[in-house]
Amino acid sequence: MRPEHGRAGVGGHFDRTAAHADDFYLVVPVGRVGERPAGYHRHTRSARRYVPVALVKCVHRDGIIAKNAQRCAVFWCISAWRSVMMRVGGTMYRFGQAEVDAVAELATSQRLWRHMDGSRSSQFEHAFADRIGVDHALVMTSGTAALICGLVAVGVAPGDEVLLPAYTFVATAFAVMAIGATPVLVEVDESLTIDPEDLAAKITDRSRAVIPVHINGLPCAMDAIVDICRDRHLSIVEDACQAVGGTYRGVPLGSIGDCGAFSFNYYKTISCGEGGCLTTGSAHLYERARIYHDAGCAFFSPDQAVRTEYFAGANYRMSEILSAVLLVQLGRLDGILSDLRERKKTILDRFASVDTVRPAPVRDADGDCGVKTAFLLESTDAARSATRRINEARLCVTAECPLDTSRHVYVNWEAVLSGRSPLSSAIPGRRYAADACPRTLEHLGRTLNLIVHPDTDLRDLDRALDTVQGMLCR
Repeated sequence: MRPEHGRAGVGGHFDRTAAHADDFYLVVPVGRVGERPAGYHRHTRSARRYVPVALVKCVHRDGIIAKNAQRCAVFWCISAWRSVMMRVGGTMYRFGQAEVDAVAELATSQRLWRHMDGSRSSQFEHAFADRIGVDHALVMTSGTAALICGLVAVGVAPGDEVLLPAYTFVATAFAVMAIGATPVLVEVDESLTIDPEDLAAKITDRSRAVIPVHINGLPCAMDAIVDICRDRHLSIVEDACQAVGGTYRGVPLGSIGDCGAFSFNYYKTISCGEGGCLTTGSAHLYERARIYHDAGCAFFSPDQAVRTEYFAGANYRMSEILSAVLLVQLGRLDGILSDLRERKKTILDRFASVDTVRPAPVRDADGDCGVKTAFLLESTDAARSATRRINEARLCVTAECPLDTSRHVYVNWEAVLSGRSPLSSAIPGRRYAADACPRTLEHLGRTLNLIVHPDTDLRDLDRALDTVQGMLCR
């Protein structure tokens, strides 16, 4: 049975009175990016990012979901949205019928709360902990939530300082501020990961923890960081949100520090649309994180012994539907990483003899798990010019200058620079000038990232690199 179309009105409204109580709707893109229907009254910052949608109505028969209609609608929605997002500028790497079936099976079972026998969330946690090589994993709503819970677990309190790199997504700093602590910005080096020398120089008596960020899937210099933190009695919460599947000297990222935080949002290597996970080898830290992430229900099952005293927390409990998707996605990880690394090697080999660029240093090339291949150019103007020309060519390879990646660069963190948070009236934060980390800005400005999808055809990649090489050799 084909699902019927719902009625989409001007401005995205629809007639709710026409919806039967037992029907469900899915939002489906129906046009090209940038199209606007007549009478559309909302303003957007970029017409290119407007996506017209309709509602797909999935009809029940005698109170039972028509299974084929449900699968058709879900798959239709996923396929259409994947196509649109590839044009907008991002897509989940691999997502198919197995994920659709996992969601459909769970939906028909109506067992959608994680504290039930056979929980998909628990199954994913055990599988992910095995993958990372730790005793405990705690799946939750986002990578930001995982960072917050990790900081709470290691005992970071209001007024403490947490050191983190000046190049990371702003959520890393926001997680620190969310619990009343103060983010301390540390320079990055040419690898675009935290500089151990500047880290050591910025530790004070108020420092409590360090967040090394494995940005773009690039491992930090964990040996040096661990030594510094051990000497100064600081906790380590690894931000591996962009580094699922990465390693440092053969050790999985997220297992080296006291805790590791991962993200599974739409742009990550494996994804459920939005989600996160905290990993740790410590039962005590696991219990503290679990209490904070699921206040009131953290240890719902009577067979779960609790050794840690309860304290007030929040609710970052994961949806069973998203965990079902993650279980399938985890099985795809090795294939995605293998294909990414093959394509990155192709890019590096091609530019090995190009004098105008040089590969950015990588702490552990074997453990790199990102989609970006970084090169250093002579100046910011050169990097920006190359980025513009490559993207204008509309190749299967895209480019970016990290200095222009908005909320990944500390100068664009307005709330952090000014110390504004919901708690700032009681706990004044540190203020920063825009030139607080000049070496970071220099390194970001000279870097050119080439980005390739793991499913890019190798012949198409070769042809694209011919064009890029010609541009960079001018």
